[in-house]
Amino acid sequence: MRNSPLPILIAIVAAVIPGHLSALTATSFFPANNATSVCADTPLKITFDTPPTIGTAGAVRIYNSGGTLVETLDLAVPHTRTIGGTVYNAYPVLVTGNTAAIFPRSGVLAYNTTYYVTVEATVFPGYAGISANTVWRFTTKSAAPSSASTYLTVAADGSGDFCTVQGAIDLIPANNTTKRYINIRNGTYQEIVRVSSKHNLAFRGQNRKRTVIAYPNNSNLNASTNTRPLFNVAANDVSFDNLTLHNTTPDGGSQAESLRVNAQRCVVNNCDLRSYQDTFLVNSAADTAYFKDCLVEGDADRRPLLAVLGHRHPIAVAFQQGGDEGAQVHLVVHHQNPLGHGRAPFQSSPAGARGCRSVRGS
Repeated sequence: MRNSPLPILIAIVAAVIPGHLSALTATSFFPANNATSVCADTPLKITFDTPPTIGTAGAVRIYNSGGTLVETLDLAVPHTRTIGGTVYNAYPVLVTGNTAAIFPRSGVLAYNTTYYVTVEATVFPGYAGISANTVWRFTTKSAAPSSASTYLTVAADGSGDFCTVQGAIDLIPANNTTKRYINIRNGTYQEIVRVSSKHNLAFRGQNRKRTVIAYPNNSNLNASTNTRPLFNVAANDVSFDNLTLHNTTPDGGSQAESLRVNAQRCVVNNCDLRSYQDTFLVNSAADTAYFKDCLVEGDADRRPLLAVLGHRHPIAVAFQQGGDEGAQVHLVVHHQNPLGHGRAPFQSSPAGARGCRSVRGS
């Protein structure tokens, strides 16, 4: 499994020699030109006829219909964004296959407003860019859902209340304790997600393998256990069902959890957690997490279980069968540091853990 390709392809920023470019043609935009009822948290996507590369300079700009600039994503400037009240370093553009995804900052787009997008030619070498205000326009939804909503829908295709998981979280009031369901439709959601002091949230995917939250966050990009995970839970009674959390940082790309829990009673059911190092982290001895029918996949160092699960307080992790004799948690260990040669994968597992199985990768 170690050599299996990652589903999210990160375009490496590269210098391109002028005169050796193949022309790029945009085949579609998301949102489509002149689209209406667009989610205010939408990413912007351009699909090309061939895979694009990302340049080292140039900017994507968003203007409202009156010509006022509301967002600039400049490739020559380090990009930060506030997620769940915390400032992160982030990528303004990511490429998957032929599609480039562009990420406006949270709160930049207002409801009931028309925008147009421009793209300088150097952003995607070989692409002529967009300068006219008629090529890529869209209008957002008339209003946000009620902040009192207990059921919210996230859909990558724009058919839900939000296009991003974080967008749905941001709507919920601070210090919430009301049970709220965030239903996530099939799709890949390229984002870092953080839940801070918004308790009792249930994240429910449509399909375990096809509802995927993925991003290459890691210690090189955000250098602390507080900021390097893909999904950070700092609220009690948060649950996950029927989805995949995949930190797409490549093998050897530094520590990169898919999930960090700094709270109590986090429940993970019927989910895949994937990364190459420290896939899951319980942050303190007071924090607890419960897994059932899950796959936790990661790399190993001298203590394989701790490398996959994080090594601060693994004793707080409880693997529960919940009365179902068929329930299991599979830990996939890709490879092991020579210092750990001969050690059993579960030597440090909590006493009495049940329903756990180690599956060694190649």
